[in-house]
Amino acid sequence: MGGEIRVLILEDAASDAELAEHALKKAGIAFTAMRVERQDTFAAALDEFRPDIVLSDYRLPGFTGMAALKLAQQLHPEIPVIIVTGALSDIEAVELIKAGAKDYVLKDRLARLAPAIQGALATEQGVRARKAAEKALLESEETFRDLATQSALGLAIAGEEGFAYVNPRFAEIFGYTVDEIRKLPPSGLVVEDDRQFWQETVRRCIAGEIKRANDTFKGVRKDGALIDIETYATGSELRGKPVALASVLDITERKSVENALRESEERFHSIFNAMPHGIVMQLAGGRIYAANIRAEKIIGVRAERMVGFTPATLPWHAIHPDGTPFGDGDFPADISLRTGKSCNDIVMGVKRPDGGLAWISAAAEPLFRNGERSPYAAVTTLTGISAPNEAGQTASLAVSREPDQAAPWQQVKRPGA
Repeated sequence: MGGEIRVLILEDAASDAELAEHALKKAGIAFTAMRVERQDTFAAALDEFRPDIVLSDYRLPGFTGMAALKLAQQLHPEIPVIIVTGALSDIEAVELIKAGAKDYVLKDRLARLAPAIQGALATEQGVRARKAAEKALLESEETFRDLATQSALGLAIAGEEGFAYVNPRFAEIFGYTVDEIRKLPPSGLVVEDDRQFWQETVRRCIAGEIKRANDTFKGVRKDGALIDIETYATGSELRGKPVALASVLDITERKSVENALRESEERFHSIFNAMPHGIVMQLAGGRIYAANIRAEKIIGVRAERMVGFTPATLPWHAIHPDGTPFGDGDFPADISLRTGKSCNDIVMGVKRPDGGLAWISAAAEPLFRNGERSPYAAVTTLTGISAPNEAGQTASLAVSREPDQAAPWQQVKRPGA
């Protein structure tokens, strides 16, 4: 993605849209976003905002992600759609992909959102390049050759006897010259385990048994190095003979980034959940976007139940040592986000699901991006303590007991969900 992209977000919960935008900013993607909630505003935005990509929730009031996908395909089939949802069954996921969704991302795994967008836009670029190649071939073989020669994608025409044409980028991806690669069988460009499937895909495209094929393979360069490639192929004709038109994208770097992101996320979650203190993370608006297992044990509210709430809107009861309740803006993270300063040693009483009262000591730290004076988030550390005595003093006492089964108030839905 060379420049800024336009992202249309179909989401009725402003907090969820904020989390998605935060994930894109964190990944370094330049974008302009628009959020809509209803079918009519969604259709209008497709025409007027002209997004490069659509991020759609799966369940909205009076509208569904599947309906949004079909509407987008009807009005602007060239715009890729990614479903971003809190939960999705395997059957629903398969149905969405079959219907044309480019990917789906769970809201508690937003680290995947940026790679998913990059993959969807790369796919669309490949589809557009391939369609342009098909049109050029039908109109003028010479025009096609000019286009293909300048294309940043690897393009090839394969017939029953091998390659009829490859562009310079196709040869470059595999480390050959154009003349060298045209002498090779197409199956010689992938690892042995993928050859039969590769050959069958090319054969079926040439025979017209499938209109379009999109697959990933392990490619083999001339020097023996293995690369990850993504292919888009379709059947056509060249001088009256059936051929397969294929575009090839080298996704080795993208796969490496995805693997690194996944490993980094796994390491982060392992460390995050292994910490001896409860950790709660909030965005500038005050809404919680992450909490670790220790925080669950101390507060007695599951992490997924906290996400999207501000501390003041959580289904709990928090009090000061003198018994007065914490109000909106009184919580440590609220103070840090408002002042941009640390907020330490705040003693809180929390009514737990089992009816008991847990006392905790909370400290919050603001987080800043380079060059910005206002915090974009805050991290609150929670430590279980004994109840304050008459003098107001406390002693450190980590709460280790698991919370009982979720009380009825834990089933309260997140605002806007």
